[in-house]
Amino acid sequence: MPVRPLRRLEAPTASFHARLSREALSYAWAPAEVDDLPNKHPELVIERDGNLLTAFAGANQSCLVYSYGSDAEFVDLFPEMFEQLLPRIRKAHGAETVRFRLSLGSSRTAVEPVLKKLSFKPQRPWLIFVLEKRGAVKTPTPKGIAFRVGTVADIDAIVRIDREAFPDTPMPEGAYRNHLARGDELLLATAGAEVVGFALYSYNGADEGYLSSLAVADAYRGRGIGPALVARAAKWAFSRGADHLALRTEEDNGVAIKVYRTIGFKHAGSGNDYERPTDPRVIAAMKKAGEGTLIRFGGWR
Repeated sequence: MPVRPLRRLEAPTASFHARLSREALSYAWAPAEVDDLPNKHPELVIERDGNLLTAFAGANQSCLVYSYGSDAEFVDLFPEMFEQLLPRIRKAHGAETVRFRLSLGSSRTAVEPVLKKLSFKPQRPWLIFVLEKRGAVKTPTPKGIAFRVGTVADIDAIVRIDREAFPDTPMPEGAYRNHLARGDELLLATAGAEVVGFALYSYNGADEGYLSSLAVADAYRGRGIGPALVARAAKWAFSRGADHLALRTEEDNGVAIKVYRTIGFKHAGSGNDYERPTDPRVIAAMKKAGEGTLIRFGGWR
């Protein structure tokens, strides 16, 4: 059977996110991040035999969006599609790294060897938690704390709290600006005039609300501010039609996971992210130094 050449996807007639999400092996991220890709960056959307690969600009990196009909099609087609896409995302995004996200499942045994050959390195495992509309637990309002809607003018305050809460994995200021520019909601917890915590969340227009970021200043932790922020984010999403609120957190984030479970969240899935440099010269140097042979996969608990 002759192999059909790679081609770009022409203007879709249905939701691009919906098309990506329906295949057996896929990760489509959020509709707000991918639905307009064919219009904004058609050169970044590659299709082969109905299988799709594209990318959007994330926080200081490019995030791969993919949809394959089967594990076998991924194994056969992904390497060539990725090599074709890579120089394009370097030109469009200028990112130093590219990220591949994989939900834990039977596809892992087929996907990981392909990623390893392409010099992707596994990052920390993550967990998905979901709060159903009828499963939410009421949380009291912390004494002395008020809540208000945040705006771009509050970016400095939330970046400060984010870096305090997540010194090893801070979210860049530009990422917060992008979230607000696309319409995500920002809720602040305040003590007097001081911002002491925040929640960033969104609604996909269908059935899901998503909590992107949550942080409380060190001096105010343990007062119930985090649960109160999450409860308000959930109420906002439910009032707009969502039937659940989802979030993703790293597997070893035990304190936050305990808080989520207390509110009523249930574990709904697991996965892993994989990263590699976008610059082929960096990859070549890694291989020359023998670092590529040190990439290890596995270790799921």
